[in-house]
Amino acid sequence: MVREKIIEAVKVRINELGVFDDINEMPELDYIDKLLDDSTEHVFRLLPYNKLPLTNLSDSQLTHVGNGVYYLPMGEDYIKFAECKFDVWKRHVNRVATDNEKILQSSDITMGKPSRPVVVENKTDMGAELWFYSVPGDNLNKRLFVVVLMKPEDCPDNLVDAIAWRCTSDYLLSIGKVAESQKATDRLETYV
Repeated sequence: MVREKIIEAVKVRINELGVFDDINEMPELDYIDKLLDDSTEHVFRLLPYNKLPLTNLSDSQLTHVGNGVYYLPMGEDYIKFAECKFDVWKRHVNRVATDNEKILQSSDITMGKPSRPVVVENKTDMGAELWFYSVPGDNLNKRLFVVVLMKPEDCPDNLVDAIAWRCTSDYLLSIGKVAESQKATDRLETYV
């Protein structure tokens, strides 16, 4: 199981950093296991979407707001937007709009067009929403991919090292080993 594989990798990373002189000082496995979910979420937020497993939402139903604007509420496990392309768009979008670009979407003149499509991410009390601008007509054939949080045991093998380094850093920080924690964080950043 991947969860146990990550926990074993954390123990190896702690040993690799030479934190403890005695094997009996190694951390309790239950304590590492408690840190693992938060460490996994941190890695999913840190890594670029092209290094993470993507969730295909191409068949999802969008809500039409009017004037070529649609939105899609995201679940609580949503982490970040990856990529979208409607058939009517001339290009795909692989980033959400900046704050300045969001402001421009309030005007028909400055709003995104099929040759310059825009995706806006709004955070609400109910969770995140993705807003799609410049979708003329009802042709909603699309490719839509996002990153959603996975449980550590469901993560692919290519994320084991990154999650192990983050969990190692979290553990070392929790026991006051700041310098060693920073070394583990530095190793994690090689995956970005």
